[in-house]
Amino acid sequence: MQYWALINNVKVGPLSPAEILALGATPDTLVWTQGFQQWVPAASVAEFGFRNFTQLPPCPDTYFAWSIVLMLLCCLPAGIVAIVYSSSVESRYSRGDYEGALKASNNAKIWCIISFVLGLIGAPAAIFTGVPFNWFI
Repeated sequence: MQYWALINNVKVGPLSPAEILALGATPDTLVWTQGFQQWVPAASVAEFGFRNFTQLPPCPDTYFAWSIVLMLLCCLPAGIVAIVYSSSVESRYSRGDYEGALKASNNAKIWCIISFVLGLIGAPAAIFTGVPFNWFI
């Protein structure tokens, strides 16, 4: 079934639910298709796959600030991986994917720890070689 949607106050469509979700639709995005009396939130249409958001637990920690600090001060490559995971936490949560958000949060935390440990390992080597230690490892 094809739907029209209001995304960022712009009417798009007709598109499939997957295409509308790819454009960044949220549960509050208004959608319409033939047979609807009025525009309805996407969360109320089963084809969009949104869950009941009143039952979701709070959004997991993103560790975004820690990721940036550890990228700059400890280990650049591991810090970048931590940033990638931490930046996906809120977008997954806003789509109703709590398990995915929790997994991304845990991965961000793990990569923050890895960045810190690699920074501690690389600091002595950086002192002797003169190379900035966040680039050393």
